[in-house]
This record gives sequence, structure tokens and C-alpha cells, in this order.
Amino acid sequence: MKRIIGPVLPAVLLLAIAAVPARAQSFDQQKYEQKAKELLQQVQSPNFDPDQFRQQMRDLFQQFRDDTANMSPDQVDQIRQKMMENLQPVFQQVMPMMMRRMQEGVLNQLKTQLECTDEEFTALKPALQKVLDAQTAVAIAGRRFGRGAPPPPQNANQPSLAAAMAELHSALAEPDTKADVIKAKLDQVRAAREHAEHDLAVAQAGLKPLLTIRQESILVANGMLE
Repeated sequence: MKRIIGPVLPAVLLLAIAAVPARAQSFDQQKYEQKAKELLQQVQSPNFDPDQFRQQMRDLFQQFRDDTANMSPDQVDQIRQKMMENLQPVFQQVMPMMMRRMQEGVLNQLKTQLECTDEEFTALKPALQKVLDAQTAVAIAGRRFGRGAPPPPQNANQPSLAAAMAELHSALAEPDTKADVIKAKLDQVRAAREHAEHDLAVAQAGLKPLLTIRQESILVANGMLE
């Protein structure tokens, strides 16, 4: 069974760029930034293909690895941070559309996997969407960032948990941030995480009664339900 990946893709993209070492002598940072920007901007095309997009990103990451080798941790941090900073405006621009497109792809896969008629899927779709939205909020905020990486990009529709995480990263990025400020940001993250996880549990509980046992099992296998 094909496992659904959609909501987590932006997180994977950030982590993949941040995790790869580089060699200053031959590494063309601008080339990879430009390729990443071009791929991200495809999301806004009416002919966007999520599967093709994921494969192109995988190919780019593999080429990136092939073209890089060992260097000092300080050099890695400098290049990594610069790339993340340069790509952040593009992420901010395409993130809302990317999330919509990826969720559309997930929903289309679900309709096939759950063997729904158009009428049946119309009834299920709002509950499925609530679970996807709640999972996205938790997944975005659950990202891990390496040394030197900036906080996640923000936008007006960003879930409160992701916003709290971004504020915590910003506070930690400043060496002079006072302990009480960091503690306040940490408390906000923990409270927002509890709220987001509660929202996810409520959304999942609302979906289950609408499913057959086979459909419920499929969604458990896909990771949408516990």
C-alpha cells in the first residue's frame, strides 16, 4: 500500500538541505539554490504533479550529495545557514499553495484507497481534511533544525504551534537572550503543542464513526489514524 507523505514534505525539504555536508572548493551554492527555487515555483503551476515534484527533489538532493564532500563544521554551518536564509522567502511565497496542492494529492489518493464513490467521498472529505490540517500543524512544528539553521518560515495562516516554535528558535538564535524569555517561549511551545495534539485527537475521533472497518484500517496503515 502506498503510504501518504504529503503534509510533511516542506519539513523534509528543509531538513534535507540542512543535513548535507559541502566542499567549499567545488560546491556551487547558487546552482543548487536556483534549482531548488525553480522546483518550488512549480507548485504554483496548474499542471503541478506531486509525485513528479517529489522525485525531482529526491534527484536534486542526490546530485547535491554526489557533488559534496567533507569540510569543517564551521564551513558547513555557514553554507547551510546562507542557503536556508536565501530560500526562506521562496518558501514563504509558495508554502500556502504547496500545502494545498500536497493535500489535494493526498485526498485524491485516499479516494482511491478507500474505494469511495463520489457521493461517499464528498461526505467523508470534510472530516478527512480536518485530520490532515491537524496533522500538518503538528508535523510542521515537529521539525528538527541543525546548527545554524534559521527558524521555520512564517505566514498569516501558520498554525499557532509552528508560530510558537519559530519564536523559540528566534530566541535561541540570539546568544544574549535572557533565560526568562527563553523559558516563556518554551512554555508557549509546550502549551501550543498540547493544544495541537488535542485538536488532532478530536479530528481523528470525529472521522472514525464515518468509516467502515476496512477504511479505518487503511487510514491506520497510512498514519492518519492511531
